[in-house]
Amino acid sequence: MKKVIDPEQVRYDAVYEEILFNKITTAFSWRERPKDMWELSFEYSKIIMPDDEIALKQFLGKNWSDITLDIYMNYVDALYAFTPLAYAYYLPGLLITTAKDIATDEKGDRRELINTVIFPLMNFEEILSDSYRFDRWAKLTVDEYLAIKDWLMWVTKDDIYQEEDVVYSLINLGKLIERAKKQEK
Repeated sequence: MKKVIDPEQVRYDAVYEEILFNKITTAFSWRERPKDMWELSFEYSKIIMPDDEIALKQFLGKNWSDITLDIYMNYVDALYAFTPLAYAYYLPGLLITTAKDIATDEKGDRRELINTVIFPLMNFEEILSDSYRFDRWAKLTVDEYLAIKDWLMWVTKDDIYQEEDVVYSLINLGKLIERAKKQEK
């Protein structure tokens, strides 16, 4: 059975998406694009697997706004190989492409990408104790965290996720926001 969508809801969603995307773009606008493969990935791992290198090359030299949902979906492994700075640079593209027209994603194709944001945020203690997570998630700005929080509420509004996972992620985003506020003083 095809889902009937109220035209008024469609207009509301379009306006909200535009506001959300502007918030994400503004929050991350100060970030600089990685200039070479070293800046993109070699900071943590001196050995890059061939599949990772192929995935990383899809991003190299491109602005985050040029990366499509298909690239994120087909080369999701690059997200795990990125340096923390590269991850933070490409994160707004991931947020926007996964949220864009989410109501039309009937098969839930974006779920794996959305999970790359939700799962690392579910355990605050791991964020602080695991250097991989810490460098990616504990060094963002208050505005970046707020944009991620708004994005998370938007992409999970239709209840396609286990509510508990989202709640833990939102709670931990709140803790990260408070932590960032103290550091930004």
